[in-house]
Amino acid sequence: MKKALIVVNPHSGEDQADEFAQKLQDILRDRFEEITIKETKKEEDVGRFSEEAVREKYDALFLMGGDGTIHDGVCAVAPHEYRPIIGVVPMGTTNNLAGMLGFSNNYEEAIDQFKNIEPATIDLGKVNEDYFITSVNMGPLFENIAETSGDEKEKEGNLAYIKRALDSLGDQETIPFTLNVDGEDLSDNYSLIIIALGNALVRVQNLFPDADLEDGKLNLLALKASSAFDKIKLIPKLLSGDNLKETPENLIHRSLQEARISVGEGHDSSVILVDGDKGGSYPLNITLLPHYLQVFRAKEDEA
Repeated sequence: MKKALIVVNPHSGEDQADEFAQKLQDILRDRFEEITIKETKKEEDVGRFSEEAVREKYDALFLMGGDGTIHDGVCAVAPHEYRPIIGVVPMGTTNNLAGMLGFSNNYEEAIDQFKNIEPATIDLGKVNEDYFITSVNMGPLFENIAETSGDEKEKEGNLAYIKRALDSLGDQETIPFTLNVDGEDLSDNYSLIIIALGNALVRVQNLFPDADLEDGKLNLLALKASSAFDKIKLIPKLLSGDNLKETPENLIHRSLQEARISVGEGHDSSVILVDGDKGGSYPLNITLLPHYLQVFRAKEDEA
């Protein structure tokens, strides 16, 4: 008997998560004989319910919520030998992984897409003893972004992050990073370092145009000391789908398998964002787990 567990954050989906969970359950009845819905009441419930899906050998685990809910569920499943197929059901502000898997950022449209899904295997990242599904970000430019409030995200969505990022463009502060990438020393003063899976960050799908979630690679974007004018000039290049083969001298853009990162004395409290939330501590050991996680992908509409 095929069985599935739906874990839902009741405060997501503009507080319509319960209704959406019932709709998802109805859609999945053709695929699973037993479907259980569990609603989280505390933050740790996501991990607890996800581990239950592992322990009780559920065939699939559907995580309904924002990127934080998805991150917590995947991190609970990842250490185990048996891992159910993960259904990423976007109910938050950004829903970055869901976007790369072909799901709409419109909640109702995304639920309907689960009528036509297929399994896929994707890469997973590991940072120290934690895991990440989209990115690890650090540097002064992310200090302001990290302070984006829940109210800002609720009212403005992705625009809240973009506003915070634009506010930071004039800041020329850098941090001395010891950065080792696949054995190569790239240590320098940086204003931002991004290590990501797939081709997108905050639903910007062209940031790493040649990448995808199952290519067996991590992607690095690192910006050295630069003026506000230089940063502004980079924005259209980063968003246009340009493959950045002619990379400016102050920007590193490349693929990798592993990285070791630490900071200079006095900077060890500098913010680290793991999948968009504060987490982790220096030094960082970042590695790739290729073809590690089974997920459901939205099938493309046939012409």
